[in-house]
Amino acid sequence: TMPHAISVTGNLKSRVTIAPADREHRKMLRQRLQCDNGCMIMTAGCIHPGEGAVIRESLDILSRTGFPLRCIIVPRHLTAVPSILAELGPDTLHLKDISSDRPWEICLIDKFGILEAMYSIGDLAFVGGTFVDVGGHNVWEAARYGIPVFFGPDYHTQKEGCTSLLDGGVGFTVSDADQLAESIISVCKDNAASFHARQEKFRHTTAHSPETLIQHIP
Repeated sequence: TMPHAISVTGNLKSRVTIAPADREHRKMLRQRLQCDNGCMIMTAGCIHPGEGAVIRESLDILSRTGFPLRCIIVPRHLTAVPSILAELGPDTLHLKDISSDRPWEICLIDKFGILEAMYSIGDLAFVGGTFVDVGGHNVWEAARYGIPVFFGPDYHTQKEGCTSLLDGGVGFTVSDADQLAESIISVCKDNAASFHARQEKFRHTTAHSPETLIQHIP
């Protein structure tokens, strides 16, 4: 063995540059989905069966309180699409690509390889696998765009990343649909200025220079 050739760099998932998505690309994707820049979008990524019902209940609560929020559902597994659609309800628009010919309130995009793009057009994100006993998925894929990231109580496989977001005040864990709705209103409406201040601080404290990794490459 060659111990001198081994470097422990830590979890590379967190080595992201936190910055807003490219404005023109974001605008183009939103236009393809019939969303003007004035609407607020939550991207719910890596959703599993059992989580669609929680998300739908939360959206209904928000609607009743007069907080308009559109939601894009990106399933973790395409085989689970029928189950998740059933949980979301018959008014959910089922898309096969990042394109719609009509307005919608909730849509599910039945396609691989689109998660990053959908996080980039969101104003907030929910990361799935956390309202079921999966243990969560990569929260940095959403956090990299500087948006609030919400997740359920079970994030045991992503504890490091979730804890980092929680400690920075830019990630939020909730236990049910009521708490999700309440937290969204608090973070994105009532205390939006406070979130942006925390996000700016978090962006600076988590910044990584490429040189920190390059120095380890032979």
